[in-house]
Amino acid sequence: MVGSSNARRRSTSRVSSTPTSSQTTPMLARGNGSHKGHGYRVSFLQRMPESKVLDGIESKVRRNVWRDFLLLLFGCAALTAISYVENHASDERHFFGKYDSNNTIPTDTMGHIVDTGFSITTPIYNFLKQHRHTYNDLFAFLNSLVLLIPGAYGSWTIYQGDYSYIFRILFTQLLRSFCGWATYLPPSKQYLMSYYDFPDVVQCLFQDCSSNEEQVAMPFVSFFSGHVATMVICANHMYLMGYFKSAIMVHFFNALQIVRLLATRGHYSIDIIVGWFIAVQGSNPAGRLGRYYSRGDSFRDMLLPTTATEAFESLTGVSGVRHESRVSALLKHTDMEQMLRAVQQQDEEAQELLGASSDDD
Repeated sequence: MVGSSNARRRSTSRVSSTPTSSQTTPMLARGNGSHKGHGYRVSFLQRMPESKVLDGIESKVRRNVWRDFLLLLFGCAALTAISYVENHASDERHFFGKYDSNNTIPTDTMGHIVDTGFSITTPIYNFLKQHRHTYNDLFAFLNSLVLLIPGAYGSWTIYQGDYSYIFRILFTQLLRSFCGWATYLPPSKQYLMSYYDFPDVVQCLFQDCSSNEEQVAMPFVSFFSGHVATMVICANHMYLMGYFKSAIMVHFFNALQIVRLLATRGHYSIDIIVGWFIAVQGSNPAGRLGRYYSRGDSFRDMLLPTTATEAFESLTGVSGVRHESRVSALLKHTDMEQMLRAVQQQDEEAQELLGASSDDD
């Protein structure tokens, strides 16, 4: 009896010690430790219901298909637009307005520069041409007064110890001068110059401009627009400093200035587009250097290239892409994401306080 009961207990213990299917799955998933990092993932998937696994895979495939389809659709649209512009850039259909009674391109632009902005502003051009010594000079003078705002604001930022703004302005103007020296883009034959315009008004301080009848156009760099770039840099810096109303006002003045520059044929459309882009994107490295300079950092701390490889990567733009990839990988961590959200919240609160104080003023 005792022997039979012991035998039953031993058999029962063997049966109970035999792992069930539910117990086997985690053990098989962990294995013997030779597949670290993959075992728990397999265990997690094995615990999940099969329907959820299939739904997740199906959802991911669906997203990938839509992503590739949208890319294909966008690519086809982009290639269509590119092909059309390449083949019809100088066609008569390129113009939105009428230059003459026959709705044809004037002979002085045939084989020369064709500008859409000129076509759009043709009515304003005709008006200013008829009132060249009155409204044209008046608008030029007002535009020159508006350009005093970035200069005065730059003096104030230097007084405050913030050099990021002036670094952006200097970089932009130096780049513009380099582009103008590399390729001189002559002004349009329809250019309505004024001695009250900038930089003509400055040049007239050093030479006789009293003979206003001939209206001799003085040389100036057309590509890219320093007027537009300077105003955009000024307005954006004001906005970041919390002067929202002043920033919007400067952007509004800049919009009026763009219309006037096109209407007087003082700048081509490409000058304005590139000037805006340089102000928004191209001057960012100069802004960073200005912030380092404001803190009193040494040139080594300013992250300037110290080796030939670093100089090459900075010149070709590889260093910027690499820096962005590193920051992107860093932001994937939960702690960094929470920290970024906290900094963003603090920045928004500070902007609200600055906006409230400016409204009170």
